[in-house]
Amino acid sequence: MSDTEAVIEVDDLRDALGWRTVVAAYLSMPFDVSRPRSLISPEHAARVADEVRGLPSKFRTFRVSAAGSDSDDMLRWRAAIADATGLVDDENDAELLIRLRKAEGGGWEVLLRLTPRPLATRPWRTERYEGGLNATIAAAVVRATHPSPHDRFVDLMCGSGTLIIERLAVGRPALCVGYDISTDAIAITKTHLRNAAIRGAKVELHNADVLAAEGRFDKLVVNLPWGTSVGSHAENETLYPGALAAGARLAAPDATFCVLTHEIRVFEAALAAQREWSLVDEHRIFQKGHWPRLYVLRP
Repeated sequence: MSDTEAVIEVDDLRDALGWRTVVAAYLSMPFDVSRPRSLISPEHAARVADEVRGLPSKFRTFRVSAAGSDSDDMLRWRAAIADATGLVDDENDAELLIRLRKAEGGGWEVLLRLTPRPLATRPWRTERYEGGLNATIAAAVVRATHPSPHDRFVDLMCGSGTLIIERLAVGRPALCVGYDISTDAIAITKTHLRNAAIRGAKVELHNADVLAAEGRFDKLVVNLPWGTSVGSHAENETLYPGALAAGARLAAPDATFCVLTHEIRVFEAALAAQREWSLVDEHRIFQKGHWPRLYVLRP
């Protein structure tokens, strides 16, 4: 098991569907066999089929993710799974993902994803936005602010609205505000807010530079451009100090400021060069081969 995985026991698999900070949830099935070929037996295929029928989602198609998934033995196992479950083996349009790997304590482990799409894929996200934030990471950022109903919450660079929607998903704050200099970003955020349809949610969106923002906020968040798909490394040398200064100007005396970035060197240099914020916590986060960091700051 990798350091990006965790084993959690639940009484009802449906409880896992609400895990906002989990990318994908799987049912783990251990098999005391020495090699995958042994899984071809009708007994093992029937066991997998029974568990598939008990999953909280319904499926029509499946695919297998495993080393050597196109080998003769794996093709036979895939056929056995198709026969036992009645699902179609479809690598291009699969709903059920089945993973097969060696178990840590010996034997093999079959993992059945609980949902047709990863939990990180929110249904409200219909618009493509370059550099858009992964929703599970956004949920983790929101959690780090320790949300309260009394929060005056602001996203300094709201992009497609992910941090705002994840904040609203855990309860309505007293005030929720988003800034972005991109008119496209504001339009996409409005679309995503409509799609999310969070009851009673009221959000102020401003198509403006946060340097011109006004107000006092208890909880501040920002997903700073990483300088790859959005922005540039050279621009970040100026942008990052400006974001810290803007946050300090908007912050209430007891505020929390959560900053996410992959430009570690640039941000830490900017943080060291200012006196308004102190680092109180830091988290290393994995996202598809990248390790961005979440910095939790206080005045």
